[in-house]
Amino acid sequence: MQHLVLISAVASNGVIGTQNTLPWRLPEDLAFFKKNTVGHPIVMGRATYESIGRPLPGRCNIVVTRNAQWWPGELAETIPCVEAAHFQFQPQVKTSVVICTSIEEALSVAKRINEASPEGKDIFVIGGSQIYEALLPHADALILTHIHHEFVGDAYFPHWSKSDFKEVWRENHGATEERPWSFSFVRYERQAHT
Repeated sequence: MQHLVLISAVASNGVIGTQNTLPWRLPEDLAFFKKNTVGHPIVMGRATYESIGRPLPGRCNIVVTRNAQWWPGELAETIPCVEAAHFQFQPQVKTSVVICTSIEEALSVAKRINEASPEGKDIFVIGGSQIYEALLPHADALILTHIHHEFVGDAYFPHWSKSDFKEVWRENHGATEERPWSFSFVRYERQAHT
């Protein structure tokens, strides 16, 4: 069964980014993100895609943009890149970009990928703020890297109710000499309300 999962690193004051970049350097989080998302479709906004600067390998990168003319430039020559209307899932293609003009279209593409896949896959939402906010009410799970420090930023993870989700897994990491703040990897799953 596929789940819609929001994945993000979040500072203690809710910051997730500043000027379209991460305000911290945390290689452990990048490795954790990769471990969770490789092999799954990932949904993101155009600004998030541009901040990464390339398609993330081993994943179908589904980019939502209101600009129907947007195209990821030279990348279209080296990897499969199509508009959602022309997308055909090919299991042998490990890295691709699909351009969608709505979140609904993006979720439809992701579901088609998962339905054609022999193993169960999740749909991962990787940002930014507007995409997280739009999909939070539909999320089955949150995978958050809680950074136990406040950072200055201009992008925030949306407010969510802890009563809607149950913590099911946590891994804590202490501060170090190079990094004077701690962090935790946490998975939350939506509670069924009776």
